[in-house]
Amino acid sequence: MFTITKTIIINEDNEYTAYGIAVLRDDYVEIILSDISPNIDFVNSIVRKCNKYGASPEHVSDIVYDSLG
Repeated sequence: MFTITKTIIINEDNEYTAYGIAVLRDDYVEIILSDISPNIDFVNSIVRKCNKYGASPEHVSDIVYDSLG
């Protein structure tokens, strides 16, 4: 199952919220990609598609990369 993650990123000049994707299997985090985008709607659309079409966890980084292009 794919789900959204939320991380607060703090650097020298600013602070922002970044959203990412985690892949859960048997209630354990198998894969996590953090800081994909500050746009929760964008990340949520990727998560919904991955869950709807049963994407393979091994391909999540490729799916995210293709979505960013």
